[in-house]
Amino acid sequence: MVIDGDHTWGLVTCDPKCDQNGTCDEVPDYPCDLLDQLTTCDRTIGAGNVFAAGAYASNTPCKIAGGRRYLTKEQPNLAETFACVAKLGISGTDLMGEALTMAMKPEINAPGGCNAGFLRDDALLMVTFIGGLDDGSKWDPGTWSANVLKAKKGDAGAVVMLNIRDPLCPHDRICELVKKYPYHLVADGDEPFEERLIRRRILWTLRAPYTSPADAGER
Repeated sequence: MVIDGDHTWGLVTCDPKCDQNGTCDEVPDYPCDLLDQLTTCDRTIGAGNVFAAGAYASNTPCKIAGGRRYLTKEQPNLAETFACVAKLGISGTDLMGEALTMAMKPEINAPGGCNAGFLRDDALLMVTFIGGLDDGSKWDPGTWSANVLKAKKGDAGAVVMLNIRDPLCPHDRICELVKKYPYHLVADGDEPFEERLIRRRILWTLRAPYTSPADAGER
């Protein structure tokens, strides 16, 4: 699942131009003709991205199997679909800590929620941060972490954190969060990695099979 760390959708300067002219000169491929397809979840921070718009974004709805907002192994054309959801563009903000916190809330993962079924007790939660400093998110790394741990029943060993940034972590709240977990890595963000290609703040959460210590003890 790819999460855009922003409370808004698209490019705020384009939407009025879409209403007036049907096009946006700032972003020629902006999806003015698809604005009526937007849902509440498209504008909900913490919801999986399926339709990003703006400069260098996909600017088209991504077709995900089952109407989900996250990818599973049943997804046809997995590589192409991931490329679609991951192309968030350069518009908006980078509220990565806040977006992670909201993605962990029970209501967004419950039946009928934007990310229904994403969090599973039998799965590792791998969180990858790609982007700059997060100076704007509400709360602090301790609060962000508390919500992650609550979602994983207090098992820090069920969480893997990766931060693609300066390994020295200067004044970096995301790095402070990542280092709270026993399984973490801070990678060099100066290497020619996805950050240079996408140039956008991305929170990418993967699911993988996982057996908790408690479950293992019962077997």
